[in-house]
Amino acid sequence: MNTELLDFMRERPRVYSTTGEPFWDDPYISSQMLTAHLNPDWDAASRNHKFIRASAAWIASLTESAAGKALLDLGCGPGLYAEAFDALGFQVTGVDYSHRSIRYAEDSARKKSLSIDYRWADYLSLDETARYDVADIIYCDFGVLSPEVRRDLLRRVKRALKPGGRFVVDAFTPRQYDGFAEGAAVEYAEG
Repeated sequence: MNTELLDFMRERPRVYSTTGEPFWDDPYISSQMLTAHLNPDWDAASRNHKFIRASAAWIASLTESAAGKALLDLGCGPGLYAEAFDALGFQVTGVDYSHRSIRYAEDSARKKSLSIDYRWADYLSLDETARYDVADIIYCDFGVLSPEVRRDLLRRVKRALKPGGRFVVDAFTPRQYDGFAEGAAVEYAEG
C-alpha cells in the first residue's frame, strides 16, 4: 500500500489537471482546511485575520459606498471575508464547494445575526445576470484554474455583475516567487 502511494505521488500531473474527486469535501482535507482558515495568525487557507479586515476595507473603498451594495464572494470558505464585508454594509452572497466550510459560515452568521446568503455550489457554474455590484475571488483561487476555465469564469462573473460592477482578483505576482525553490514533502497521517 505505501509503495503504491509513493509511486502515485512521484507521478507529476499535467499542469491544471483535475482529479474529478470531491477534494473539498474529503473529511480529512476539509477538516484541516477549516482549521487553517480559522487560525487568526496563519496565512494558510486564508490570509491572517488582520489582513482580511484590511483587504475588505480596501475593497469597500473601491465603491462609492458599500451600504446596500451586493457583493459576491467566490470561494468564500468559512465566511471570514463575507463577515468582514457584511460589517462594512455589503449585502453578501458567499459561494463555496466545501460543505464543511459553508456549514461553518452559516452557523457563524446565524450566531451573529448576520444576513449573509451562503450557497454550497461550484462557482465555476455561476449563472446569474446583472445582480452584483462587486465580486471577488480571494487567496489565489484564480491562479489554479486553467486558462480556459479562467476565461469562462471571467465571462460568468462579467454577466453576474451589474453595469459598472467591479471584480477583484487576489493573485500572486512574480515577485511573490523571488527566491522560491520548488520542492516536495510527504507526510502520513493515520486515518
